[in-house]
Amino acid sequence: MLNLKSIREAAEALLNERFPGEKVYHNMVPQEFSRPSFLIEIGSTSITDASLGLVELEVTLAITCFTNVDAYHNSHVEELEARMMSVQELFFAGYLKTQDRALHVISNKGQCFFDYATVEIILRYRDDQPSTDEWPLMGAVHTTIKEES
Repeated sequence: MLNLKSIREAAEALLNERFPGEKVYHNMVPQEFSRPSFLIEIGSTSITDASLGLVELEVTLAITCFTNVDAYHNSHVEELEARMMSVQELFFAGYLKTQDRALHVISNKGQCFFDYATVEIILRYRDDQPSTDEWPLMGAVHTTIKEES
């Protein structure tokens, strides 16, 4: 089963490709963190039954964009909006490649604030149902065939 760390790493690789040399934080930013930078978090996840042996997963990936701020802790809004849209463009292809998979992007939503912007990506994919049970092989089958008259 695909793990959440590999999804976060795939998103980070896209950010590093588009914004080389900029810091990417995971799950939290420290005090006095560097700007410009990004924060990647895994948000809500849901797992539902898809079929025999398969589950469908929806994973929310939250990317927070930071630019430089002024003395009042405000960013240049146009620069922040451009950065947010640039991050959203990374997911315009409709999927996120990770390991040997391509996870379907079903939602790509951005929102800009005074000192940061957020991009929320929702990914949907199917994976093997985790199971520890080993089903026994079929031993014998008994059937009755009824002839029509």
